[in-house]
Amino acid sequence: MSPPPSSRSLSAVSECADASRIGLIAVLIVVSAFSLGAAPPAAAAPPPADVCGACGPSFEEAAAAAGGDNTTVAASTMDVHVAANGTTQVSVDLTVGSADARWAAANADAVLAALAAGSDPTATDGIAPVPAAATLTAGGDTVTIEYDAPGVAHTAAGGVVVVDAVADGRPTGWEVDADAVRLHAPADHVVTHGPADAPVTTWTRGDQLDDAVIAYATSDGLVATAATQAALVAETGPAFLRYAAIVLAPTLAVLAGLLWSTRAVGTRVPTVGSTQAGTVVAAAGGAAAVALVGSGVVSTYFELSIAAALFAALTAAAVGTLAASGRLRTVRGLTAAAVGTPIALGTLAAVGGALTHPAVALPTVRRAVVSGLLVAQLGVFVVLGAAHDVAPASRWQRLAAVLAPPAAVVAVVGPTLVLVAWLPLLVVLAHPTYWFGRTAAGGLRSV
Repeated sequence: MSPPPSSRSLSAVSECADASRIGLIAVLIVVSAFSLGAAPPAAAAPPPADVCGACGPSFEEAAAAAGGDNTTVAASTMDVHVAANGTTQVSVDLTVGSADARWAAANADAVLAALAAGSDPTATDGIAPVPAAATLTAGGDTVTIEYDAPGVAHTAAGGVVVVDAVADGRPTGWEVDADAVRLHAPADHVVTHGPADAPVTTWTRGDQLDDAVIAYATSDGLVATAATQAALVAETGPAFLRYAAIVLAPTLAVLAGLLWSTRAVGTRVPTVGSTQAGTVVAAAGGAAAVALVGSGVVSTYFELSIAAALFAALTAAAVGTLAASGRLRTVRGLTAAAVGTPIALGTLAAVGGALTHPAVALPTVRRAVVSGLLVAQLGVFVVLGAAHDVAPASRWQRLAAVLAPPAAVVAVVGPTLVLVAWLPLLVVLAHPTYWFGRTAAGGLRSV
């Protein structure tokens, strides 16, 4: 016997209420997951590495380890001479006082052994670490350390000389810890690539060098420039492709699984009205953004986790507001809001961060761009959820869409293990964002 109409109505209302509660909980997860990851105070970015491993405090520590008594370096300079065949010689001059200079010369082997060992075995002691086979001489109040540095530069195809000691993959770059560091080009060569700007390029204390390759050729003409670019591609191309495959292979596998699971599971979960869901998302996103900024964890250095959380909160506020007001009318418009907003935020942050912190512009830009692209990947899942019934796409189109942001990360900033570290959070957030896309699909057109 069927229940009376009033009972059926109450049952339907109850089911709708349950579905609404489930939907609202899922929406809250989308934004709060980012906020939870951003709740602790932001850790300071790791400091740049010292360019010179024998200057200033490094020499003072080595002298103390060798038995010296309070050796103080008043001034230090480092000259790096690169030859046309790629060999490199380094000369470090240290002003220490005549008595300390005589003591260092008398105990040269012990001082050089301490410099070669370094104070931290896990750290890189400058772009040209001091070998035990270096020589130490003294004259007046100056100590001079000279040595060959085979790992600094080498020759490439076309007679291009490549200085790649600075480009060691270090995300924070290098900082000059001497009064002056001078990089001398090979005789009759000019700079054709990188931060060097003259045959003798000088950096002074506190200057910072980005993680970049420097190249020299016999001229700066079209042929030499083309040879330089070809040499750089040949030098970095195989390693780039290898590391790109390492980070993109697991990303591709996880994304393929998520595409299957979101369609298999997400389409069976009840949705709520787009106005209701949009209101909750907009409120949660706005509250998270205010909390992040108000807590002081956001900075113009755009630390990755904090920047991603902020961009996600702002994107949620924008998309939620549009959905709540009924202004999302097409899949194209939803794409512009959910994917375009974090990309625009990342671009603006990159420009602002570079202008605000020119000394560390490159790592700041990288963090801002990566943050925007990672959040844009979540936006793609929102669009896929909305387009499931409105504008269905093929399996390969969906895979290309979700793979585009990490591929853009690799293209813009190079292969980074951040993409692999991002995957667990993506697994958690992909389903709620897909579900929200389905709630926003009501009334959408395909174009």
